[in-house]
Amino acid sequence: MFVEIRSPESRNNTRREYLLLSGVLAIMLVASNSLAQPANSEDLTFEVISIKPTGPTDNRVMMGFLPGGAFRATGVTAKMLIQEAFDVRDYQVSGPAWIGRDTFAIDAKPPDQERRPKPILNLTLSTDGSDESDAAARLRSLLVQRFALKDHIETRDIQTFSLTLDHGRSKLQEATNTRDASQRGLAMGRTQLTGTAVSMRTLALELSRRLGRPVLNQTGLTGVYNFKLEWGLDLDAQGGDTLGDAPAISGPSIFTAIRDQLGLRLQSRKGPVKIIVIDDIQKPLHN
Repeated sequence: MFVEIRSPESRNNTRREYLLLSGVLAIMLVASNSLAQPANSEDLTFEVISIKPTGPTDNRVMMGFLPGGAFRATGVTAKMLIQEAFDVRDYQVSGPAWIGRDTFAIDAKPPDQERRPKPILNLTLSTDGSDESDAAARLRSLLVQRFALKDHIETRDIQTFSLTLDHGRSKLQEATNTRDASQRGLAMGRTQLTGTAVSMRTLALELSRRLGRPVLNQTGLTGVYNFKLEWGLDLDAQGGDTLGDAPAISGPSIFTAIRDQLGLRLQSRKGPVKIIVIDDIQKPLHN
């Protein structure tokens, strides 16, 4: 299964599996000064890696693991790979400009695909976290092998949002049928989110992407929920980005919509966030 990420112009009303990262402040716990350590097990590395540049006019971005552990991507940047490998967001990666600009097509295969008949879907869809960890380890290995990644962690104070209950209770509808993974996820439009069996952690991550700041889930809600959130497009005034030169849409701000429609509250505050600082990274030789 692949995740396809479309350009902003084609995202309207598009439903896709959500790339579930582990929290905006959560970074892989590695007992080392560098995050990008090669995987200890040969099973979690790649034996064959093909990397080629992709054209700047191709808006397709696809990235995913195939059954057996092979990895295939097109239109991805080094920054995207770092985000997936270390479970961080865009604002948690500090490095040269090209890592967010230059795009590549990647085809990578593990040493022996016969060893892992169980599919690794995307970095997020396993139930016990083992497939997610294996996939992340392989991506870290790829970054070291072919991008010569060297890094360290810093903690910086930046503006964040906390997501909390409004007046002690939410208006969310708890989902009851959660066994079918194909029925879970977020349907995303320009000014709306429709959640089906979605956790507050996932909602916080998507709000973080929309607002351009970390959103910390402090609701205390541990279930999964169905909801529909609709707002007017005024993200730029709220700290996020509007989509190009698109006209504003009338309606409540995203803050008001979250309070009135979901019974939640977004509050701005400043707090420490861990940042991956890139000490060295090289453009890979194409093959």
